[in-house]
Amino acid sequence: MQIYFDESGNTGCVIPNKKKQFYGEGQRHFVLGGVIAYSDEDKNELEQRYTEFKAKNNITNEKKGSDLLTKDNNALLLDFIDLLDDKHFYICVYDKIFYLASIISTYFMGVAMRNQDPLTFYTQTSALALEDMSFFQTFCDVLKENTEGARKKFLDYVIGFDYKHIAPHMNCYVEFAKLMKEHDDYDEFPLPYGCYLNANINHLINLTALGESLLMIKVNNENEFNNAKVHHDKIHEFENEYKDSLGQYDIDLDFVDSQESLLIQLADNIASVFRKAFSKTVELFRSGKQWERGNEFFPTLLSKLIKKLSFNRIKFDTQICDMALSFCINQLFDENFPVDQRNNLTFVQMFAHYKSQVLAMIANTNYDVGF
Repeated sequence: MQIYFDESGNTGCVIPNKKKQFYGEGQRHFVLGGVIAYSDEDKNELEQRYTEFKAKNNITNEKKGSDLLTKDNNALLLDFIDLLDDKHFYICVYDKIFYLASIISTYFMGVAMRNQDPLTFYTQTSALALEDMSFFQTFCDVLKENTEGARKKFLDYVIGFDYKHIAPHMNCYVEFAKLMKEHDDYDEFPLPYGCYLNANINHLINLTALGESLLMIKVNNENEFNNAKVHHDKIHEFENEYKDSLGQYDIDLDFVDSQESLLIQLADNIASVFRKAFSKTVELFRSGKQWERGNEFFPTLLSKLIKKLSFNRIKFDTQICDMALSFCINQLFDENFPVDQRNNLTFVQMFAHYKSQVLAMIANTNYDVGF
């Protein structure tokens, strides 16, 4: 097995910049795209498929995924979607604020609670990710200082914060913060699987996404994964850190210039197209503009992508509401779904149905897995 990865959404940085912003416009989500070849013959077939796609569309050099989303390339985009299937392609989509909320949840509730009561853990995390950005700004300031005194002040901040999305009688963060203060427990913050070993750069999502992706691919392909070779597009400043962090898991990893690998180019294309479709769709629904004329392009594109890949090939590290939204989009913007039924009434009913399914899926998932 050979696996080819590329990223979309800058490097996945969630450290706020000088303007106190966590991400640029349209950059809240980070996507890692993967292409899986199960044998040399499979690799050759995928390369041939992509080569024929490029030849058909008179593409003579590397084509970036962002180029596929211009208005002049609608036909090209449809041809690209035809390339996809539910066997060879993989997506991990990360909400950068949800990532921070997950670290905070692990600090207060622990890995044991995540494994034993994942429903509480992830409903609380999803709700926390909706809170004001000042909460996460304060958290990042504490991480930067990284002292016992700063963590103690953060517990006071958590207890006194004005929550808008978590009811007082259901707030695990406040209750655990009170217990930790009572027992003088100010341990360092835990970092998720696949994080950087270098503490100066451990707030980047990209390595975490890679670690989680490899774990998921291994779980679904246990026998083939044992001798897997992993190829990642070059990211010069972090290559050594990747190798050090994943070396303990005996991951055979190298970095390849995308110009030298058709399948890295293909991974770039699927990552870029999926991220733009997902991010724009989430933005439309959060702004209430999803039914306006001319705004159906990205939800329709997301529906097409999900149908080609299947939900089994997409890992959502996002809020529960965004996971449920994706199921709704898959159905609402199917080409056979009646356009006159795309409205708030239909959506609310559908959302409630899929949210209950997502919650059931979370409750029944075994999170106690690893390499």
